[in-house]
Amino acid sequence: MDFQIEPYFTIIVSIMAVVFVIDRLVLRKRRIESYKSKELRQEVDEASVPEPWLIEQVNSIFPVLLFVWVFRSFVIEPFQIPSSSMEPTLEIGDFILVNKFAYGLRSPVSHDAFIPIGLPERGDVAVFIPPIDERYYIKRIIGIPGDRIRYDDKRLYINGEAMVVEITGENRALTFFNETLGDVTHKSKVNRLPSLDAETRAEESEGEWVVPDGHYFVMGDNRSNSYDSRLWRNPKTGEYLSFVPEDHLVGKAFAVWMHWRSWSSLPTFANNRVIN
Repeated sequence: MDFQIEPYFTIIVSIMAVVFVIDRLVLRKRRIESYKSKELRQEVDEASVPEPWLIEQVNSIFPVLLFVWVFRSFVIEPFQIPSSSMEPTLEIGDFILVNKFAYGLRSPVSHDAFIPIGLPERGDVAVFIPPIDERYYIKRIIGIPGDRIRYDDKRLYINGEAMVVEITGENRALTFFNETLGDVTHKSKVNRLPSLDAETRAEESEGEWVVPDGHYFVMGDNRSNSYDSRLWRNPKTGEYLSFVPEDHLVGKAFAVWMHWRSWSSLPTFANNRVIN
């Protein structure tokens, strides 16, 4: 998904905040006194005192940027889906909304929670930073701390129990089904044909994992075409890095508000929906 804009946005807003505060506390008073002495007046309309161009721009832009920064960092942030790994739940070109405080109020730079509110639940669709990349990923929370996850013969088992599935359709290559994870029933699909992609070959995506404390196991709803916890490795050592640390969480995806696949097509709002 998108690169991490928050650190750069935070730096810009912080610089503008410093300029804004220094101007209000120091520079503005000096400008007014200087203007009075030039005009030989004791009283002036402070709003009429000319401002330097840079100060004028900061004073007009900073309040808007501050509001946007607070809203994006702590309330709701939009993202666009770039890949098919979450099909059929999310399609390429879906614009989604992510609840940034669902898993606690977090620093926009380090993502550490400074006000704990909640933790991911099995079945959530979460945005996070994986241990093998610096970009945002979106997957479904499959395992929470302490869970034993097994994926075998295209079937998901949690703590020894096979997840309930309902076949909803098939074609030459794909099987579509609904899967129930706790209180969440969601759409999913698997490819019955062997994959040629080394990253998502079925034989490499099967296995068993125990989720450690403070970590989560994630998978895409497009089970045969998702680069997720089953496959993540350290590119240098080959060590598996299968779990998302809690401080890498960004938020919970909760709605699709627009679909716009490419510049050659028109955006549509016909399939807006809540994400299950």
